[in-house]
Amino acid sequence: MCRNLSDATLSASGVAKKSPRRSEIAERPHLVERARKVVTQEDCFISAPEFESLSTERVEADVANARLFIPPTEKPPVGTPPYLAYLYSTSLLTAEGERLLFRKMNFLRYRCNVLRSTVDLDSPNETTLAVIESLAADALDTRSQIIECNLRLVVSIARKLRHRLTPFDELVGEGNLVLLNATDKFDYSRGYRFSTYATLSVQRHIYRLQEKARLGRRQEPNVNNDFLEELERRTESDQELIRDLHRLDVLMSEAPQILEDREHLVVRERFGLDVSGKGKPLRELAANLGVSKERIRQIQISATDKLFDFAFESGLLKPSI
Repeated sequence: MCRNLSDATLSASGVAKKSPRRSEIAERPHLVERARKVVTQEDCFISAPEFESLSTERVEADVANARLFIPPTEKPPVGTPPYLAYLYSTSLLTAEGERLLFRKMNFLRYRCNVLRSTVDLDSPNETTLAVIESLAADALDTRSQIIECNLRLVVSIARKLRHRLTPFDELVGEGNLVLLNATDKFDYSRGYRFSTYATLSVQRHIYRLQEKARLGRRQEPNVNNDFLEELERRTESDQELIRDLHRLDVLMSEAPQILEDREHLVVRERFGLDVSGKGKPLRELAANLGVSKERIRQIQISATDKLFDFAFESGLLKPSI
């Protein structure tokens, strides 16, 4: 339970006992300051229809009774830095574990915000504040648990996509930041795996980092131009996914509203989503539009990001588990 403080601690109005008199508040200014801090620390959460009928006790019980983890079996690859090797002794989450921990994190944040709306800053109730603080702390602990179980995923992606232009440690650090953001944006109620969502998010970010690194050195002598072709090969998974999305009439009918005109044109012709069914190389698109190949690459990344986000948020994309 949440530090022995449950939803039942509060009455329907959100307070457990009569609020203190103003004279008492004057003697306890720290309580007012504590209330202001609680109210201003509102947590963002991804809502789900079931939240209105859930209780903290139910959420905690479901987590306690489920098989959340897969014991670690993989050994660190040869050459893995010691500060990363420990990740291979960390358990991974089962599909059910992901769902329940994300539900718990977001539900606790939801409850915090509901209770914050009941706080009277002129006459705060100490029990209400204690419950909010407890729920927020448990939500933070759950978030940390989710992140820890997925740090190895970032290392794996960085290892596969590393390149001499971008240090491996930088890729891991940037990937971890993306993982933090993805944890807060993921909607468990859609039914797909967080590991799939996080993988796409980290990969796209690393592609952008590598492109920036390549462009930053484009004026230097002896720069290997094969890097652009290497990125071309790495976008094959993007192309397959875009083609899959093309089969969804809803997405393609929304594409003109999701994308700018130039983005729509680049995606359509780059991935062969027109009647020809054949994708065009960067060089040809650049010549047609009168811009550089690098500019086409930037437009492509921006457009696919928008399509990915729309597909996930609307539930059109259902990756295999």
